[in-house]
Amino acid sequence: MTTRQPDEAVPAIDRYFAQLVDSELEAQFRESRFDYDLQRLRMAILVGALALAMFAVLDYAVISENLTFALVIRLVFGCLGAVGIYALTRTSLFRRRIEAPAWILLVSATLNYAAINAYCDTPDEYLSGFIIILMLLFFMLPLRFKAAVLMGVISTFIFSVVMTVTREIGTGELLTIYSQYLVTLFAGAFTSYQVNRLRRQEFIGERQIAEQRTKYLKLLTRILPPVIVERIQHGEERIADNIPDAVVVFADVVGFTQLSANHSPDEVVNFLNNLFGKFDDLTERHGLEKIKTIGDSYMVAGGVPEPQSEHVASAARLALEMVKSAGECIGPDGRAATITVGLHSGPLLAGVIGETRFGYDIWGDTVNLASRLQGSADPGCIVTSSAVRNALEKQFVFHSIGMVPLKGKGDVEIWHLLAQGDEKAEIS
Repeated sequence: MTTRQPDEAVPAIDRYFAQLVDSELEAQFRESRFDYDLQRLRMAILVGALALAMFAVLDYAVISENLTFALVIRLVFGCLGAVGIYALTRTSLFRRRIEAPAWILLVSATLNYAAINAYCDTPDEYLSGFIIILMLLFFMLPLRFKAAVLMGVISTFIFSVVMTVTREIGTGELLTIYSQYLVTLFAGAFTSYQVNRLRRQEFIGERQIAEQRTKYLKLLTRILPPVIVERIQHGEERIADNIPDAVVVFADVVGFTQLSANHSPDEVVNFLNNLFGKFDDLTERHGLEKIKTIGDSYMVAGGVPEPQSEHVASAARLALEMVKSAGECIGPDGRAATITVGLHSGPLLAGVIGETRFGYDIWGDTVNLASRLQGSADPGCIVTSSAVRNALEKQFVFHSIGMVPLKGKGDVEIWHLLAQGDEKAEIS
């Protein structure tokens, strides 16, 4: 069972107001839901306007006194007012103040309904229709819990006071109606609290999933090239490429076996971390791809996983800087590190290998020859193939070693890479 680290604490939700305690996070939550909430608000406005039109038909059937007044309130002030509020939601003034049109809508609906029941001979059963307004408030309007409760209390108070003052209703019947309002108010408040809390919990969950996904992708891009990660994200299950033109650099620490035998594991690991950390920086600077480390060996490739125009030259510059950088790295024995380097260019295969401890790897004759060249190099030297020398002879200084027998390759002409450009180098 895993335990949550302190820096991964779940954001707190206020137990009383059902909103995120972190005000910045709360703002992010509201921003993330703005488009959806705006659609809900506009839908609530349209539903309200439709309800007014439908009740106007009912008014015509049951109201005999001041019917014209009721129809004017419903259709002119009510429906046209709803259209006006809907238009407000499309203005820049209320673009980010989504609760303001909701306030206007609710107050208008309350006053509208109060006026009709105060000045028209509506039946007492009409008073229960105010519950519809409360349902519109709690179930359709996109409001924070405290705003919904405040608006519900205010609108209920206004309507109740107006009805008490303007209508002659028996105490028992009045208490029955008001108790309906209170029950609806409490039920709506409870629902609003739960909905607001659940929405924020959902937001927190989605945010944590996104954070974990980001961490996963960061970790993945430390294992695989970013281009390969993108291909995996797009659903490519098997990554295998035929690279027609690539370059491979092999580097190996001289005397590492003896060094590791004479010093503690911590000292050896710290030394390799320091050395390979420098190589990592150089590899990234030259736009090449680190493939892997095998013990004290370090392998880099250019032209993979995507083609590069100057990958052979970049690899040659990297090799020269790696030799120099190794000389600046002091080993646990107090001496400067020395490496041997092999460099070869040509076609190869590349892909993601493994299901669990997977990795991006390369293989083929080009890789094998680069490894053989590294094995034939003297300490502090860079050995290249003729393919590399022919590609870079105008940019770098080479010295011919001649034909040298390499394991599994026979006699191969190899070269020392000495320097870049017209720099003079002494051959020892």
